[in-house]
Amino acid sequence: MTRIGGRWGAALAALLGVTLAACGSAGGTTGASQGGQVVALKVAYAVPSAVFTPLFVGVDRGIYRQHGVGVSLSQVNGAAAVAALTSGEVQLLGVGGSEVIDADVGGARVVLVATGANYPVFTLFGAKGFTSPAQLAGKTVAADKPGTSIATATQLMLEHEGLLQSAHIVYTGDGVTSVAAALERGLAQGATVSPPSTAVLQAAGYPALIDGVKLGVPMLQAGIATTRPYLTAHRQAVESFLRGYLASWRFVADPKNEQAVLASIERYTKVTPAQAEVAYTAFRPIWSGTRVPTVLAAAVANEARYDQNPKARDADTSGFIDNSIVQRLAG
Repeated sequence: MTRIGGRWGAALAALLGVTLAACGSAGGTTGASQGGQVVALKVAYAVPSAVFTPLFVGVDRGIYRQHGVGVSLSQVNGAAAVAALTSGEVQLLGVGGSEVIDADVGGARVVLVATGANYPVFTLFGAKGFTSPAQLAGKTVAADKPGTSIATATQLMLEHEGLLQSAHIVYTGDGVTSVAAALERGLAQGATVSPPSTAVLQAAGYPALIDGVKLGVPMLQAGIATTRPYLTAHRQAVESFLRGYLASWRFVADPKNEQAVLASIERYTKVTPAQAEVAYTAFRPIWSGTRVPTVLAAAVANEARYDQNPKARDADTSGFIDNSIVQRLAG
């Protein structure tokens, strides 16, 4: 596996604040009562991405508190995120679809109860001078390590263009910073990145060849997960959380709330105001185009198709989803 870093990677790593620490518990001190008591929940998210904006805004605006939930929100990195969920350290987790699939085929009882994005909010850029995805045939395309959402989105987009067999994917393994660095240093002729890195590459003159959202092919970039044992034993707590999540989703989808949403994106993802606006613009079609944040079965199935684990590719992924609560709450 090729690993790429250097000046470009270090600069973007600082820019994106990938090592965001725990984000406090603004929604966790008071709240409406449920049987006279506030439901205290520990909720984590796996990466500091705008895909989890409904989580961030729900805490910052006290939306969960209004629905009787005290949310203590923190970031848990990488593989430790799912482990934190299955061990009971956290009760709910914002996480990529592939991580849930891999956990379940490995014997864990993790279930997706709401979506973060049913379509890949990623853009595949080409080298300067490229004007069509067809020019990637026989060329190298940079993606993050296998099993990540970036890697899955890269495969999905290339397959849609009939290029999955002819283009060569190189897995950089160091996140979006190293993926962008591969293109900037000429080590790849294509690269898949997420906002706000999209704006950085566009400003540097690299052409956007494929927009994952506009492509219209479902892929679960991220969702909200819990464990089946916790859902069974504490269904009312999960319902209260999802009531707040649904309200937060609708809040971020409303353009009147743009400034409040931008503030939360900036705070939790540690980007500049301009970069927060890039992320907001990229994700708004997801929020405004999805009235109810249910998990699309096709989005999870497409995640599984590109999974590195053969068991995942053969799995019945419908068993990894439970939309019943959020559907009922939405009416």
